[in-house]
Amino acid sequence: MKKSWYMLILIICALVVGGIVADHAYGSLAFLAEGGGFSINPATFSVTNVISITFGFNFYISVAQVIALISAFVVYVKTSPKICG
Repeated sequence: MKKSWYMLILIICALVVGGIVADHAYGSLAFLAEGGGFSINPATFSVTNVISITFGFNFYISVAQVIALISAFVVYVKTSPKICG
């Protein structure tokens, strides 16, 4: 259980740091901001005049985030035996 939480924290940190790097990449490092994704457009369901539910989903991943995820996995493999026992 401890290893699962450790991996989840590393993945979240990698996605956040990769996103920040991608947002600030310009010039010769602009390729780090390239990426792709998909989305499900928001749809609103009105049950009555009182209740309205909206569902939607956007997913986008950049090159910087992929590199950060690979780095997080390498860090996990190298450090999990020492940290998680």
